[in-house]
Amino acid sequence: MSRGIYRLAELPPISNPDLVTVGLRFPSAVVCLVSALSFHEITTQVPHEVHRNA
Repeated sequence: MSRGIYRLAELPPISNPDLVTVGLRFPSAVVCLVSALSFHEITTQVPHEVHRNA
Protein backbone atom coordinates (compact mmCIF):
# COMPACT_ATOMS: atom_id res chain seq x y z
CA MET A 1 0.00 0.00 0.00
CA SER A 2 2.80 2.37 0.91
CA ARG A 3 6.31 2.26 2.31
CA GLY A 4 6.29 -0.07 5.32
CA ILE A 5 2.59 -0.97 5.00
CA TYR A 6 1.84 -4.17 3.15
CA ARG A 7 -1.26 -6.04 2.05
CA LEU A 8 -1.82 -9.39 0.37
CA ALA A 9 -2.34 -8.89 -3.37
CA GLU A 10 -5.13 -11.49 -3.58
CA LEU A 11 -7.37 -9.62 -1.12
CA PRO A 12 -10.22 -7.54 -2.56
CA PRO A 13 -9.52 -3.80 -2.93
CA ILE A 14 -10.33 -1.55 0.01
CA SER A 15 -12.52 1.50 -0.41
CA ASN A 16 -10.38 4.05 1.50
CA PRO A 17 -6.71 3.09 1.19
CA ASP A 18 -5.47 6.55 2.24
CA LEU A 19 -7.46 6.49 5.48
CA VAL A 20 -6.27 2.95 6.21
CA THR A 21 -2.65 3.98 5.70
CA VAL A 22 -2.99 7.02 7.98
CA GLY A 23 -4.80 4.94 10.60
CA LEU A 24 -2.01 2.35 10.63
CA ARG A 25 0.78 4.90 10.80
CA PHE A 26 -0.91 7.19 13.35
CA PRO A 27 -3.34 5.20 15.54
CA SER A 28 -4.51 8.29 17.46
CA ALA A 29 -5.34 10.20 14.25
CA VAL A 30 -8.74 11.87 13.87
CA VAL A 31 -10.57 12.04 10.55
CA CYS A 32 -12.22 15.45 10.26
CA LEU A 33 -13.52 18.12 7.91
CA VAL A 34 -13.76 17.18 4.22
CA SER A 35 -12.18 13.75 4.86
CA ALA A 36 -14.91 12.83 7.35
CA LEU A 37 -17.65 14.17 5.10
CA SER A 38 -16.27 12.18 2.19
CA PHE A 39 -15.94 9.00 4.28
CA HIS A 40 -19.60 9.24 5.32
CA GLU A 41 -20.62 10.16 1.75
CA ILE A 42 -22.10 13.49 2.82
CA THR A 43 -20.19 15.59 0.27
CA THR A 44 -19.11 15.40 -3.33
CA GLN A 45 -15.76 17.04 -2.56
CA VAL A 46 -12.63 14.93 -2.70
CA PRO A 47 -10.05 15.54 0.06
CA HIS A 48 -6.93 17.13 -1.43
CA GLU A 49 -4.41 16.08 1.20
CA VAL A 50 -3.85 14.63 4.64
CA HIS A 51 -2.72 17.04 7.37
CA ARG A 52 -0.69 15.95 10.36
CA ASN A 53 -0.28 17.97 13.54
CA ALA A 54 2.94 17.35 15.41
